[in-house]
Amino acid sequence: MSHRHLALLRAINTGKRRVTNDQLVAAFANLGFGGARAYQASGNVLFDGADRDPVALRDLLEAGLVGELGFDVPAIVRTAAEIHGVADDVPFSAAELASLPGGKMQVIFCDHEPEQTLVESFLDDGPDLLRVRGEQVYWLPEAGISTSTLRVGAMPAALGRVTVRTHGAVQRMAKLL
Repeated sequence: MSHRHLALLRAINTGKRRVTNDQLVAAFANLGFGGARAYQASGNVLFDGADRDPVALRDLLEAGLVGELGFDVPAIVRTAAEIHGVADDVPFSAAELASLPGGKMQVIFCDHEPEQTLVESFLDDGPDLLRVRGEQVYWLPEAGISTSTLRVGAMPAALGRVTVRTHGAVQRMAKLL
């Protein structure tokens, strides 16, 4: 039996790395994963991963994508059910959402459940809000991620694999799953 998954690839199409959606889909097919479909040009691939643990799938993907693409690709894999849960979750109150109307809610996907206090240590003084829910950190920036004081780039050293998607993108991908 086949189960749908979502691979969230980090650092695709940044710097000198350029990978088309067609190349990503072909790489997944070459690695034996059926039903691959890329969403946007930012390393989101929906695929059939059989009845396998997401961590095992991640390890297979990371090892295989090095050969397919020629560079390391940190990946986070979630099941369709997990993505639906993230898409439906809004951990901020209506008052909190209203207090920061200029920012779009973001989801920081982690490869394990981080401690709330550790996550908050990456937020310098500022009004942004953070909530840890399982292996995800929901982030509500005041006006946008480019002006936030959250040091996302420093997170991998302490948290391991992380990658960020807008909550809206997660909701759209959940519909595709």
